[in-house]
Amino acid sequence: MSTQSCFAALRHTFAHSSRVLGILALAGGLSACAQNQTLYAWGSYQPMVYSYLKDEGADYAAQAQAMEENLEAARASSKTLPPGFRAHLGLLYLKTGEGAKAAEMWQGEKLAFPESGSFMNFLMRHISDGQTQAQQSTDEDQKG
Repeated sequence: MSTQSCFAALRHTFAHSSRVLGILALAGGLSACAQNQTLYAWGSYQPMVYSYLKDEGADYAAQAQAMEENLEAARASSKTLPPGFRAHLGLLYLKTGEGAKAAEMWQGEKLAFPESGSFMNFLMRHISDGQTQAQQSTDEDQKG
């Protein structure tokens, strides 16, 4: 094989490689412009949790209402709620005295994220223990 034919083969290989690299660079550039789809419908969940933890004079009923709106928006767009969303909403329900709604949210969290099951069971046991104790003290107050 002559040196000219070797150089011709190398030029052809590099020309082909540069076209492939150009196409890959173009594809990479276009994919960077694509809209990023999130796995979960976060809504205002993260700022709500932050606000709750900072306890900035939080109105738990208003937070629960805002989270319910996020929940409805997620359902309307067929998006999945993030881990902990239902658990936090349940906590807000508990703070506003709605234990049955809290238990319902915690049951939903357990179904959506089975790895949270033992903690959700603990919370639900705690709620039923608290309700039983509250009922007993109410009964005792009525007797006395």
